[in-house]
Amino acid sequence: KPFGPKWGTDYWRKWAVIVRALSASGVGAGADVLDMGCGPGWTTVFLAQSGYRPVGLDVAPASLEVGRRRARQWGVEAQFVTADMESFELGRQFDAILVFDALHHTDHRLEVLTHLARHLKLGGVAIFGEPSWLHYISPGAIRTRRQYGWIENGVFVSGLKRDCRAVGLGDFRRFFEGSQPY
Repeated sequence: KPFGPKWGTDYWRKWAVIVRALSASGVGAGADVLDMGCGPGWTTVFLAQSGYRPVGLDVAPASLEVGRRRARQWGVEAQFVTADMESFELGRQFDAILVFDALHHTDHRLEVLTHLARHLKLGGVAIFGEPSWLHYISPGAIRTRRQYGWIENGVFVSGLKRDCRAVGLGDFRRFFEGSQPY
């Protein structure tokens, strides 16, 4: 996403918030981080460049191949796995899990969070970066739903917290990107 003129510098700012959230949460370099719903892997590559050991997970093999190419181009180690975030089983746990711009693409959030919680080490950190509830009525989201048939939900913080608690996650902290909650 941050590699095209359409996006400008927005995603660099978002990445700065992700790095700040990981650092402030005690997730240091060398930590194993699952990047759920990584798409074309730009966040996975940034995690690797920041000293983490990332695994990018996505349902679209073509997107993951772009991520692999990016990792090779930038000379970083990153693993990519094809799996659905609603039903994946990797047989391991992670120090942190990043869900950036992905959770709002499912109507089965509890299933996603259940699998996330199973893959998070005790004391691990889950970081979510999602559009607010206003995304439901966003003209861009409405257009995308109509044009591509994608799920484009907005995320209510209260609902996300409730669902996280239901799967055993808690101790919440919010980070902010400019004037927008993150």
